[in-house]
Amino acid sequence: MTGFSTDFNLSSNKKNSDDNFSNVFRTTSSNINYELGFGFDFYLTYFKFSPSIRGIFSIENELIPDSNPTSPWTGNIINMFSRGVAINFTFE
Repeated sequence: MTGFSTDFNLSSNKKNSDDNFSNVFRTTSSNINYELGFGFDFYLTYFKFSPSIRGIFSIENELIPDSNPTSPWTGNIINMFSRGVAINFTFE
């Protein structure tokens, strides 16, 4: 299976004007991802069981750099992307 999804980071601090010099790490508040996965359908007597494994990969850079380009926290980071693995069990 393939597809696209979006996520929302509720602790992003995107609207905060402070940066790491004030102990505030900032990332974007939303992101677009693509998903790749595979799974199987098992038809049992009373229900259908569908396990799957998915890889979730972000498309956009999530890092909001500090105001100072030589910042020791974000100065050496070019891009920051999310990656994840999800194991889903569906019973129908």
